[in-house]
Amino acid sequence: MAGVPLTVRIEATGLPGLDCPAAPNFPGYRNVHVAVQRRGKGHELLDPQPGNAASARWSLDCVLTGTDITGPYVQGRPGERFIYLNWGAVDEQGG
Repeated sequence: MAGVPLTVRIEATGLPGLDCPAAPNFPGYRNVHVAVQRRGKGHELLDPQPGNAASARWSLDCVLTGTDITGPYVQGRPGERFIYLNWGAVDEQGG
């Protein structure tokens, strides 16, 4: 069965903000960004957005085959698929 091209669009609001304050046993973070994590590529992220943005959008090219969806940003096994939004601190070099 051939797959059908599909675009998944994520529209996010209520992002976490730029700062996550320190607490006991937690160092805290500054310059927090949100992005979609690529499957199997460790820390490769799609279009990081500032955590204080009013909204953020991502478009993901996927393939639908029967009831299964696949693509470079689709995680998990068949029947357990998900898209992982990664929140983390960005340093001065953008890393």
